[in-house]
Amino acid sequence: MTTENVKAELACLPSEILCHLFTFLPTRQLTTEIPLICQRFHTILKDDKFWNGRIRTEYKVRLPDCETKHSEYEPKKSFVAISTQKERWRDEWAESQTIHTALGHSATVDSVLLFESQHRQFCLSGARDRSIRLWDLERVRSGDGDTVDAPWTVAKDETAHLGWIWNMARDSESGEVYTTSWDSTVKNWAIREGGAIQNLNSVNVGSAAQCVSVGGAAHEIVCTTFAKRTA
Repeated sequence: MTTENVKAELACLPSEILCHLFTFLPTRQLTTEIPLICQRFHTILKDDKFWNGRIRTEYKVRLPDCETKHSEYEPKKSFVAISTQKERWRDEWAESQTIHTALGHSATVDSVLLFESQHRQFCLSGARDRSIRLWDLERVRSGDGDTVDAPWTVAKDETAHLGWIWNMARDSESGEVYTTSWDSTVKNWAIREGGAIQNLNSVNVGSAAQCVSVGGAAHEIVCTTFAKRTA
């Protein structure tokens, strides 16, 4: 049987079987080589349903509507990004590191901030669900489950911003935190004793606020915006 005959027979298989067979192929090959074999393969691999299905079934990730309905959302790119990170961490770290997965945010986490306060270690996370969460890293490392009596999340603000939270920075002297968002605001937060999060101030910079930096001149905070300006 010639190679052309094999290709022809494969192309005649039901779509459900082809989709299953495709899951055994390397992601790179699936996105660059397989679509070039024939029009049938190209059509299947161009369908967003194929990639969304793999994200849900293989990686157990259910993206929120605010992300999947965004004009720039591409399921194939999201799948490739998830696959790349899984592969990157799987081999080198599997034997020496323990990975704890905590549920908390309902959308992509774009920014995390690690810091120490009062001899304790914390992680502040900001996500596209517009919320920020403060995690107690000592509880996470202990290996104990995320329970009501010993929650990993010390504090949270589920309406911290009205848009995606993009970046965070912390002033090491005052301990105050600054967050930027696509709602065009930069917000100033204080983390009180015991982990409570308090919003101190909010400044509208006129365009989606992206990166933020503190620690330069005294009392100076610099952020970049989507309008290609600094504020």
